[in-house]
Amino acid sequence: MSALIHPEAPAAAEAAPLLRRDEAGIAHLTLNRPAARNALSLALMTALEAELAAIAHDDSVKVVVIGGAGPA
Repeated sequence: MSALIHPEAPAAAEAAPLLRRDEAGIAHLTLNRPAARNALSLALMTALEAELAAIAHDDSVKVVVIGGAGPA
């Protein structure tokens, strides 16, 4: 699976380029590079691609919301 961190692991979340939270059929993906204004790095693109592929095969997810951490 991708390099994502669930909210229950706050210490590791600081280093993960992508965060995921699921609730009620909605997958919330958060780009987690606020210091770089969430610019796409190779690690972030790889994690995003892997996570979207996993979501595509998950029938419980009906909606994907992509946002960014921090002000950008």
